[in-house]
Amino acid sequence: MTARPSPVDLQDMLLHLLEIADSDEQLSPLGDALRAYFSGAGSLDKCLGLVGKPGKRRISTRFRKHERDRHLRAAWALCVGESDWARSCNLTDEIRRFASIIWPRWRELREPPADSSQLRAHLFWAFKQGLLVPETAPGIHAITKRTAAIRFAGDVENGECENPNGEDYGPINQTHHL
Repeated sequence: MTARPSPVDLQDMLLHLLEIADSDEQLSPLGDALRAYFSGAGSLDKCLGLVGKPGKRRISTRFRKHERDRHLRAAWALCVGESDWARSCNLTDEIRRFASIIWPRWRELREPPADSSQLRAHLFWAFKQGLLVPETAPGIHAITKRTAAIRFAGDVENGECENPNGEDYGPINQTHHL
């Protein structure tokens, strides 16, 4: 396991990052934020604009959602099925089984057991994010296809989902609460 950098090392890294930002016009907003932090204008997360605004998800929540979805997509890719929809249905079955039988025993682990399948390891990391995990085929299908052809009618939280052809995938908000 790699040792964590000391606070002094992190400060040096930030100063080095400031030098890089100064030499790259695209990184100038990062340089401005680091300059504000170093001059005492506020906490690093505030200066970087990472503090959540009212009504918006915090960056940590957005990251955990991204990680959950990334692992669900990887698990979906490992499922068999004659169509994408069949794979989504098969993953839904796996998620339900995992949520009811395996997750209660694994939830306190830091990482999945070494002998776990790739599919279960991805489900472990998806559940470990501490967010709701969809237990319906439409919910899984929406996540796995989000980067492809699916667009949402509004935000995901409203439970509405449709594809570009107008076909309604139905509600996507039936989830497993951790």
